[in-house]
Amino acid sequence: MRRIAVQGIKGIGPKTALKLVQQHGRLEAMPEYIGRLGDVSAVRRIFLEPAVTEHDGAASGTPDVAGITAFLCGEREFAEDRVTAALVRAFGRPTLF
Repeated sequence: MRRIAVQGIKGIGPKTALKLVQQHGRLEAMPEYIGRLGDVSAVRRIFLEPAVTEHDGAASGTPDVAGITAFLCGEREFAEDRVTAALVRAFGRPTLF
């Protein structure tokens, strides 16, 4: 998946942005100083006109359960029992055939 770098509003990161949206609901209802910090219209366009691609390279097929487990448990330190349980719920029990 391709990430797009977007200049946001200086001094407002994801957590503060979420908090502001939860408190005020929309950009027009936010405190006046927010508009002076950056281009609010550019932030709005990110959500109203997102960059869309035709195909991101995802392919259908059998999931690599061992690879998923190795990545989540070995590299990201997820609990193996929880990962295994989630994979069984998502894909069923692995079979030989």
